[in-house]
Amino acid sequence: MNKINLEQADENVMKFLTSLLEQKGMGILPDNLVIDMLMDLYSRFQSFLFVAVMNEMDENTLAKFNELLGNEASMEDSYVFFKANVPNMEEIIANTMNEFTNTYLNG
Repeated sequence: MNKINLEQADENVMKFLTSLLEQKGMGILPDNLVIDMLMDLYSRFQSFLFVAVMNEMDENTLAKFNELLGNEASMEDSYVFFKANVPNMEEIIANTMNEFTNTYLNG
């Protein structure tokens, strides 16, 4: 995955990740370190979510998604596809956030 641009990152995900860093006691670090950590966490969360969504797709939807990937779709294109084709996307996001929290804080 490409390096993310924090200005273009999803605001809710950034709030979630910032909260995780604070819970882990990392909020007191210098801003440049916090930004680097946020970029790393954002990338990890994207991957975590990507796998969770793919695990919920039926064969037909997964085939369509693989076709999209074959056309070198961006991460944004993927999320548009997910929202249009995965009916329980909000539930998947919430569950993934919970799993990611447990993994990050207890790992």
